[in-house]
Amino acid sequence: MSLKDTVDLMLSGDYKDRLKAEAIQLNIRIEKLNKYIAELENQHKRAEAECKEKARLLEHFKEQRSAMENYSELLDQQLYEERIEISDEYYRD
Repeated sequence: MSLKDTVDLMLSGDYKDRLKAEAIQLNIRIEKLNKYIAELENQHKRAEAECKEKARLLEHFKEQRSAMENYSELLDQQLYEERIEISDEYYRD
């Protein structure tokens, strides 16, 4: 699934569909950020002495991921409380 696949939900007049889309989009973004962090960690390990800036960026992205994951938990709670179901295929492992 990609962000463009959520357009119909985002444009829906039903707030529940928009909430679903927001949760799906956030999970997509978290997955992409996880892949980028893994790439930076691999680069950092290979060239630690040359990667001071990448190390700083890596920590920044980890903080960003943490904030996104916290927000995702809040969205998940709201979805649960509103009894809004999202197919498991949209969620990261």
